[in-house]
Amino acid sequence: MPVVDPPAPVVLAAPAVSAPLAVLAQQTVVPDQAVVPEPVPVSNVPVVAPPTPVPLPTLAMDQVQPILTRVLQSLQSGQGEKVLQWLEPASRQSPSASNFVVAYQQKVAGSRITGLGPVRFTSRQSGDQLVVDGIVQLWLQDSTQQTTRHDWRLRATFLARESGPVLARLEVD
Repeated sequence: MPVVDPPAPVVLAAPAVSAPLAVLAQQTVVPDQAVVPEPVPVSNVPVVAPPTPVPLPTLAMDQVQPILTRVLQSLQSGQGEKVLQWLEPASRQSPSASNFVVAYQQKVAGSRITGLGPVRFTSRQSGDQLVVDGIVQLWLQDSTQQTTRHDWRLRATFLARESGPVLARLEVD
């Protein structure tokens, strides 16, 4: 009987595929046998470092205090629209701004603001926003000259901009 050499292995190159971190190995195909991938050295696998997270800008209460002071001064005017001048221009026409004016006008309807009492604020960071919750005492005098105190809960949301902090939202309970 004649001696038959085994068939020579056929080497197929892996298809050209563009995929991140894909490891493509050459495969050796021997007829009537299983496909066995050749090992790929670990040194040939590209290593991609995770992106460096960009820190969110943070604000502190002392940075937004001047805006809060102007808001409080505007509250004494008795006109809710005057308070909106301290909102970021893009936020002045928002539903929350309109709701603030309506709530303010209802609070002071038929009365005159005679002053503000103690004001308490607390702040917390929420993502890239500084949320300031506060209670403002409004002293209102009605048409009979009777003065009453009303506690009013406010929430102001500030964003950091290149030019400094801006008041993005003003809400009431």
